[in-house]
Amino acid sequence: MYLQEPDQNSVHEDDEESSVESSAVMEQLQGLQEAVDSLGTRLKEAVDSTLCREEGLRAAMAKLGEELKEYVDASLQRMDRVVAACLQRRDEQWREELKQHEAKSRLSWRPTRSSTPAAPMSTGPRSTTDVTLALPPVVPSTPPIRMEFPKFGESRSSADIVDFIEQCENFLTLRPLGNAELMGTLNAVLKGPAWSWWLATRSKINTWVQFKKAFLEAFLPSDYQAEIEEQLRAHVQAPQQCLRDFVYDHRALCLKWRPDMGEGEIVHRILSACNPRLASGLRGTVSTVEQLVKVGSLIERDWSNTGAVYSRHTRQRGLAGRWTKGQDGAPERTSRLLLENRRSWWCPSVSVGGKGTRCWIQDAHIP
Repeated sequence: MYLQEPDQNSVHEDDEESSVESSAVMEQLQGLQEAVDSLGTRLKEAVDSTLCREEGLRAAMAKLGEELKEYVDASLQRMDRVVAACLQRRDEQWREELKQHEAKSRLSWRPTRSSTPAAPMSTGPRSTTDVTLALPPVVPSTPPIRMEFPKFGESRSSADIVDFIEQCENFLTLRPLGNAELMGTLNAVLKGPAWSWWLATRSKINTWVQFKKAFLEAFLPSDYQAEIEEQLRAHVQAPQQCLRDFVYDHRALCLKWRPDMGEGEIVHRILSACNPRLASGLRGTVSTVEQLVKVGSLIERDWSNTGAVYSRHTRQRGLAGRWTKGQDGAPERTSRLLLENRRSWWCPSVSVGGKGTRCWIQDAHIP
């Protein structure tokens, strides 16, 4: 077999076709490269434009925020002045009403009978010009409770700081105020260093709870609890002090030191600080403050009656020293008759010359 040699013309045509295809592919690649470059340029321009717009937006927002803050501060100051003026006008109005009510209450209305006889009632037709005026009965209005919001100024005492907060809470219990009205009122009642502190802090406070917390943290000493504990440790019952008064004062100190203190612990602390003789009779028999006051008051009353019992028995002993005649006419000591069937006990609560006294009592009276 003979192999046919390739035709040179066909080979030349194939080369031309390949070169054409290669040039077409190269043109496409160049076009694609130009498109990619153009897309990258456009993307970069878009990113730069976005960043510029974002920076401009941030600057505009910051400027708007500053303007809004200035506007809000100015509005709050105007509102504070308006509220304070409104409260002052209201107080003046209440004072005027109270003065008028006091003036009316001083007048005494006493009806008097006329000395002239009353005219007989006309039975004829009434004229259209007759007018009957019916005056309503005078009903006195209840005067408003006159109270002023507590003020705070130059005081540095811990007790004054706590008292100011308690007085404010009592005022708000009787006359609740809105947050805006309360903030305006505080602008008028705080003086001195308290006003300087409030001037820098009021923008962060909107309610009474926030003000109370911030005020106590700013003015109350850090060792306030230790100070109250020291007062509680030094608070003991005085010799002539009533048990009831001491118990209530001591309980108030306990709750001021620890508001969550239980009833049992309060009773234990009261018994540790009251009269030891009284505590020995109450310990183990009472579990609440009310029981302690009730039973302790009864014991104190019994102690106060001991003096009367002693004076009565002393008079009986004076009679016992006299001489009297017996049944047989012989003189005998009355002491034998008076002290018969009696017993004595040593009473340390009745003191004569700094020593205890021996008192006498009949057997029938001994339990």
